[in-house]
Amino acid sequence: MNNNQHILVTFNTNWADEMDITGFRVFTQAEWDAEWSALSPSAFPMEVYFGTNESNEYDTKEDLLAEYTLTPISFEEAVMLDKLFDGNFGECPLPSDFVEEEEDEEDTTSYYDLDGGAGKGYEKYIGYTGE
Repeated sequence: MNNNQHILVTFNTNWADEMDITGFRVFTQAEWDAEWSALSPSAFPMEVYFGTNESNEYDTKEDLLAEYTLTPISFEEAVMLDKLFDGNFGECPLPSDFVEEEEDEEDTTSYYDLDGGAGKGYEKYIGYTGE
């Protein structure tokens, strides 16, 4: 398939037989390929959340990929979907959403460490006089 070919990517799954999770996004083939190349097999198993505490677990990259359907569309159809829906609608999680960024070290500074430690500027709040 041509890298500039537009594709309609639909996501369709079910959560606990209680609700269907579905949506779509428009990509070029190159954009879609780039999305999946960012997701390494070591990221699995992973949970994909659809709400505050609703998620499905996927054991492999292939299990997650099976939830998507790719349909080639014309440039004109891509423009129409972008005009009507801003290029996406519903729930269509992207692989790049699952790539965890490196977190900064946790800030363990307590209010006792500020201004040189407990008692310096905090006497009125904690009753410490420094004696």
